[in-house]
Amino acid sequence: MSQSPDRNSALGALAWRICADEKRAPVPIDHPDERSALQTALDDGRLLEDDRGVRFADEHAMVLAAMEHFLRTETDRLLASPRTCFERLHDIFTREIGKQHRVSGCALAELHNAKRLDGFSWGRQAIESGTGVFDVLHVMEGAVPLFNAGDAQEIYDFFAGHYERVKNDLAGGILYVKLAPWLAKFPDLARALNQMHERSPQERSTSLYACALHGLILHKL
Repeated sequence: MSQSPDRNSALGALAWRICADEKRAPVPIDHPDERSALQTALDDGRLLEDDRGVRFADEHAMVLAAMEHFLRTETDRLLASPRTCFERLHDIFTREIGKQHRVSGCALAELHNAKRLDGFSWGRQAIESGTGVFDVLHVMEGAVPLFNAGDAQEIYDFFAGHYERVKNDLAGGILYVKLAPWLAKFPDLARALNQMHERSPQERSTSLYACALHGLILHKL
């Protein structure tokens, strides 16, 4: 996996168990077989234990391990359709509100980076098939910063292709805030988006154009 999650299946199951609780509280390890499978991680400090139970020393490592477990069991379901994918990921997101590291965003990014799907294309298709705009945007917010590539046309179509349906929601800036720093890492992509708007200036692509310009400015800093 491109984000280098821990491949210990017992760690993944534990991480998923913790992340399933919105408080991400420590959990007790009562079964001897589970404790045996986790003992190395307890010994080397990846897991910490106190009277409340076991927790991960590093939250990001925990989320990556949970993501690995989740994709091991649910990738086929996620790839069934864009709507199924985003509705399932948003269900996970509802337990991650306010968290810096999210299984929902990491999972979408992992599938995007592995070229199993295009996150922007699938986000657009999910909205078109009836998934709530904010449901898609919340998942994308956690995923886009982790994307290792993007297609200019797919990005343009996501933001501008169904503009009349999403313009008021996009105006809230949920995703644009994340997009400019991400585009700063891909200046050629930002330039391509600028050129698409300049060739045919329209209201629907104005915010994306401004975001791409911002990305180029950040790239030069």
